[in-house]
Amino acid sequence: MTIQKESKQIPKKVAIIIISLSVVWAVLILGGITYFVSKSYKSPEVRQNSKVAQNQEIRLATINAGDNEYREKLTNVLGDMEYAIMKLTIQSDYIVQIWHNAIFSNKNVEESLKKALKNSDEIDKNTSEDRATTRERIKTLMQELSNPPEELREVHKLAIEMYSHYLDLYGLTVNPSGIYETYVNNVNEAKSKFYKNAEKLLVVDPSFGIKKEKEHND
Repeated sequence: MTIQKESKQIPKKVAIIIISLSVVWAVLILGGITYFVSKSYKSPEVRQNSKVAQNQEIRLATINAGDNEYREKLTNVLGDMEYAIMKLTIQSDYIVQIWHNAIFSNKNVEESLKKALKNSDEIDKNTSEDRATTRERIKTLMQELSNPPEELREVHKLAIEMYSHYLDLYGLTVNPSGIYETYVNNVNEAKSKFYKNAEKLLVVDPSFGIKKEKEHND
């Protein structure tokens, strides 16, 4: 007796569906692998460009930080010079007054000035020390500002001019000498030139504005 095994054949439609799903899954898996590989892998050229861009960002950030620090120091030195000029103006006006009175009172001018300056320093003991300390601070800041960024070169140039006139007035105040009329003219010229440059500074960059001379005198 012959026994025949029952054959189990998969219907064609089911087979087609299974094959189709297998293909779809294979495509999805392959696509996913390709996507993640492409996201994680960068060609040498892309990596180089990315590194260059990153370095440029760091450089710009460093430059901006340096510019901000420079601007802050420039603001400080201009403020110090403005304060110093105000104090020197008061002191030089006092010298002019004493000098004038000595001339018209037929007194010895040199002795009168020496006595007046000595009395002035005794009245305000911090005057001479404050004057010298301020000068040294301004000098140090100006040395640190010797290499300005491109956009602040014009401001720096004006600051140098103002510094020069400040030193002129400082010398005239600390060591008054010469003829009365010449002294008065030199004092007025130093102050006038300082404030003229301050007005130019206000035009170049208003953020560094310093009050005009007449505003200080009001």
